[in-house]
Amino acid sequence: MSWRTLFSKYPEILQSYTACKTVVYDASPCYLIPRVAKSSNFTWDDHGSYITLGAKGSSPIVMPVTLESPKQYMEAIMETVAVYGGAYSIPASYSKPLGKMGYKLIKRPWGNLDFIFETEVLANLSGKRHERKRTGLNKLTKQGYSCRPMTKDDAPLVHQIETLWDTAHKGKTGRHGYATVLAQGLGDYPPAMRVTGVVCHAPDGQAVGVAMSAQITSDTWSCSFRYADNVHAGTSLLMFREMARAYPDLKYEADGSGGAIGSSLFEFKRRLVDNSNLLIEMYVVMK
Repeated sequence: MSWRTLFSKYPEILQSYTACKTVVYDASPCYLIPRVAKSSNFTWDDHGSYITLGAKGSSPIVMPVTLESPKQYMEAIMETVAVYGGAYSIPASYSKPLGKMGYKLIKRPWGNLDFIFETEVLANLSGKRHERKRTGLNKLTKQGYSCRPMTKDDAPLVHQIETLWDTAHKGKTGRHGYATVLAQGLGDYPPAMRVTGVVCHAPDGQAVGVAMSAQITSDTWSCSFRYADNVHAGTSLLMFREMARAYPDLKYEADGSGGAIGSSLFEFKRRLVDNSNLLIEMYVVMK
């Protein structure tokens, strides 16, 4: 079954995942669509008020269909663990209470910490704290660097940049091709998904970066995929700011690259966060 069939069969998903703040980016359409498209081993089961998603034989993700409260989400997690032996990518606010009840908790294999940023901070980089970043981006724009909205016609370009990035960072990601799949569907997704993308161009007109994001909860969006040419320093941050400006009505951005320890982008994000409590620990919950 394709992602189009899934969302036509369960139209409530789009309303539920944006209304239920318990949902993490792993369960968002931004990740679901390419996983379905790229893996014949990826499957889901219908449980009425929620769907479980994941590779066959693995602990699945819990995705709401009509779940509307933390209590209902917790019950769905417990049912999933009972049926499949585990549940994947569960926030600490749910997994730690289950740990006290005797469930086994395992830190998510990659990116155990999701960083949460305030959209307004990313969009403006205002104040003395971010003066150097703001000055750097202003310098880029004066030099002629610019971002434009992405369309499905840019899918070959996305594939090219994504492939170059994957080659340069071999072993750093297992999601090669995800952004390309998403780009191929731009313009076809239901508006509620709010999947969008940008392309960054150097002064000579060459495309040097691409980024894609989507809304994942009622007040949160995620810049899930961002690939930039390392030669053109600062373009990743430029796209990050552009993405934030596309979601001015949402309060937070949840980023899933917390496991990329050692990268300059991770160091930037660690310094950018004003509130250390704006982190989400993720666990696999087992029997």
